[in-house]
Amino acid sequence: MGNAFYDLSLETLFIVCLGAVALSIGALCASVHSSSFPAPRPSSPQSVNKVMTVLGWCLLLISPFYFRWIVQMAAAADTSNLVQGVRAALLYSTDLAEIKGAVVNLAIFSLAVAIVSFLEMENHRKRFFICLSLAVLINLITGARMGTIVLILSLLAIDWLKTQRLRWKLVALLAIFSVFAFSLIALTLKKGADNDASLGENARSIARQIVAYTSGGIVAFDRTVQHRINTVHNQKITRSFIPVLNKLGAQLDEPLAYIDTNFVDTGPEYVTNVFSIFFSYMEWGLLCCLFLFAIIGFIVTFCFERAMLGSRPAMSVYGFLFAGLVLSIFADFFFVAVGFAARIYLVAWCVYKLPGFVRRVKGLMKFGAVQEALARAGDSGS
Repeated sequence: MGNAFYDLSLETLFIVCLGAVALSIGALCASVHSSSFPAPRPSSPQSVNKVMTVLGWCLLLISPFYFRWIVQMAAAADTSNLVQGVRAALLYSTDLAEIKGAVVNLAIFSLAVAIVSFLEMENHRKRFFICLSLAVLINLITGARMGTIVLILSLLAIDWLKTQRLRWKLVALLAIFSVFAFSLIALTLKKGADNDASLGENARSIARQIVAYTSGGIVAFDRTVQHRINTVHNQKITRSFIPVLNKLGAQLDEPLAYIDTNFVDTGPEYVTNVFSIFFSYMEWGLLCCLFLFAIIGFIVTFCFERAMLGSRPAMSVYGFLFAGLVLSIFADFFFVAVGFAARIYLVAWCVYKLPGFVRRVKGLMKFGAVQEALARAGDSGS
């Protein structure tokens, strides 16, 4: 890695290679059985359009409440910078728990609606661009870059599924927008950039931040392996499950969602607080880590094969899973973010499956009513 980062140990390289092998084995198992997958049922275009329009209107009508909550959170943080205040409130404040939960859920909902609206963009471009603009604005105003990056990568994967080719103009456009989003948040939060610095200084600083994030995660993980650095673990794979279990009556300690001091030196001039996907899994031991990678390989390939058969819900979820694979250099976006994937599937299910489900239920109810009427007629005749 030159002089920018510390050298990786053979132990870490061995773990990474084994993880890739386990991922491939899981993918192979799903691919072997792909021929037995049933073809997806086609959805009514009229019903899909109606539900998608309703979701778009819901997102648009809820947005004013969202921005009101954002202002309340920023005011509680006592800062003149709106984005800094919201970010501080989300990460550190123990107050406004209900508002914080609503903000996070609406941010994820906006991404899910934007992803599904991209699938239905034909003849509805205005609706897609409205949903996309709202999703980007809703996520960027929280000071978080990752939601927008996940959206961009998801759209890239879904576009490939739809066209069966990589459109380089779209890739270039999304790459430019990603750099813009990264730079905007860096300037707003003063993370590696400063409004008082020159354009050249900020450009160099932001470029260093991008290098640190894209290449530093696996090096940071190696530091925890090679030098046994005592790092506070804030990426436990149980983070999404324990709150649900606690609501069902369990009394388990919830893992930390964020810790500001969780930084590690990755080179003579670099520090980072991202530790790659391996950091979350190796806590459970090497064998469990490899098993989890095999599960991921199976699930991602299963969704891919279903998407290739034309399943729109599978396309939606695969977009997110593709983003998770790319962003695994930063952190785990599978088990830690399982709630994210579940919400995307729920939105897609409502668009593509709910109308047919409602029709079947109505049909069963009518059939039951007919059966009851015939039974009554028979009783009266006897």
